[in-house]
Amino acid sequence: MESINNCSFVRPGIVQGVYPEREHKDDGFIDNFVNSAIKLFSSDALFVSNAHRVFVKKVKKYEQRIISMDEQEIASFTQSLRNKLQSQGIQQNLAIEAFALIKEISYRTIGMRHYDVQVLGGWVMLNGMITEMNTGEGKTLTATLPACTAAMAGVPVHIVTVNDYLVQRDMALMAPIYHSLGLTVGAITEQMDSEQRQNAYACDITYCTNKQLAFDYLRDRLVLKTKVNKIQLRIDKLDKKNTLVNKLHLRGLCFAIIDEVDSVLIDEARTPLILSREGKEMGMQQIVTEAMTCCEHLVEHEHFQIDFKSRVIEFSEHGKEKIRELVVDYAGVWSGYQRSLELITQALTAKYLFIRDQHYLVKDDKIQIVDEYTGRVMADRSWEYGLHQMLEAKEGCKITAQKETLAKISYQQFFRRYFLLAGMTGTAKEVGRELWSVYHLDPLKVPTHHPDIKKRFTTKIFKTAALKWAGLVKHG
Repeated sequence: MESINNCSFVRPGIVQGVYPEREHKDDGFIDNFVNSAIKLFSSDALFVSNAHRVFVKKVKKYEQRIISMDEQEIASFTQSLRNKLQSQGIQQNLAIEAFALIKEISYRTIGMRHYDVQVLGGWVMLNGMITEMNTGEGKTLTATLPACTAAMAGVPVHIVTVNDYLVQRDMALMAPIYHSLGLTVGAITEQMDSEQRQNAYACDITYCTNKQLAFDYLRDRLVLKTKVNKIQLRIDKLDKKNTLVNKLHLRGLCFAIIDEVDSVLIDEARTPLILSREGKEMGMQQIVTEAMTCCEHLVEHEHFQIDFKSRVIEFSEHGKEKIRELVVDYAGVWSGYQRSLELITQALTAKYLFIRDQHYLVKDDKIQIVDEYTGRVMADRSWEYGLHQMLEAKEGCKITAQKETLAKISYQQFFRRYFLLAGMTGTAKEVGRELWSVYHLDPLKVPTHHPDIKKRFTTKIFKTAALKWAGLVKHG
């Protein structure tokens, strides 16, 4: 029997422990260099190979057996297949049977049968790779193939997308397939309390956003604290009270399928996700007021320059000297020049680089962050290093205490802790090398179901944005 190439939980039982996750270790410079070089000179994963085509043909052939089965025979076959997957692990021959079964179940429940290209996309993801499929080719349905196969093998599956609407929509659309296979499915949304989240993560398949998932993981790390020894966790699980384990949200990081993988793993990869609590006031109002006062005496182009593209403020030597003069009579944190420079930088950043109703809203005398990637308001989040307080001073809001950081992680660190990571997107080619060097994820371009009739026109370059939009209106 041939095993799935990249599947770390091929061996049955590997995800049965308490809170399984891959140990995170940063690759060294040499490792990163070698991996990038391998990716540069290897193109095996960039095209559909004969092995991929053979798998699709075998699924199609096996499907003919299942089509003729009645409901009772389907139920018996499903239970038998689940037993095999859980005892033998995810093997290629069992994956063929699973994909064929899922195709037929999908047709009987929601009237949609996976096309060959979707079978190919699902097989790619079950091998821990990225499926690159054009918009409209049915990525939501494609994800059910690897998700159901892994879930039937007893592997907790997280299907990750970018907003709550898609979480609820995709789960509702695909739920009949999961239920017919005897699988449970849940969804995580922002408004849920801790108990609701635990119930959703306890399901075989959980739909969630990248933000909710990562923050729930951070909350679990706070619960675990230093008690990360697996033996200690198992002992705690045997305790009738289950005081520690019952507080956890997730069941570990086993298999994640990420939709819009380029957005999550590249665009937001280094954004720090910080779990915090209200800190002590410690004269924050006075410090912020003094910083904003200093700003009024600094002149752009004379004392500092603003790089709006990089969102960076740089001081001239004259500006640095001016800052020393401005803070000479201030006490406390102002006694250190570097700290003074940081505070005034944050004040200038709040004044010039953050725009009301674009980067944040003011509601009920509070600053509310607008997520730059989704446009959603994040009322319970705040910027760090005093920036949030500077914006409160700018808008005349009540200045809150600076938050105390409890735990933080980036998406880049978080998703590398999964035993198996896969994704789907319409645009992976442009970032393929970066996906490989950071996550060891290969993209595979899946052909369209019908020939592509999209027309490509010549590129036009305009001198200004106004001319560009005028050109678009004229062309449209």
